[in-house]
Amino acid sequence: MHRPKRACTERAKQKILEILEWEECSEKSEMFKTVAAQMDQELAGEKKTDDYVPSCSSESDSMSENEQSEAEEAEEQASADEKE
Repeated sequence: MHRPKRACTERAKQKILEILEWEECSEKSEMFKTVAAQMDQELAGEKKTDDYVPSCSSESDSMSENEQSEAEEAEEQASADEKE
């Protein structure tokens, strides 16, 4: 007696076949050219900036070690002045 195949099994099988097809396609294939064109279009749409500054960078990331130690000394001095 055979069990009916589940839908998730068929979707997984189809996905695996699609991945294998992509991995085996040549750069001259229509599938590769279509994906390459989509990627080029998305990259062209991104805003280009000359002065790139990462949004997650902290102030200390952009300072040299000398600048950092000077800033720390200034903070310590200000803190000591406040206590007096």
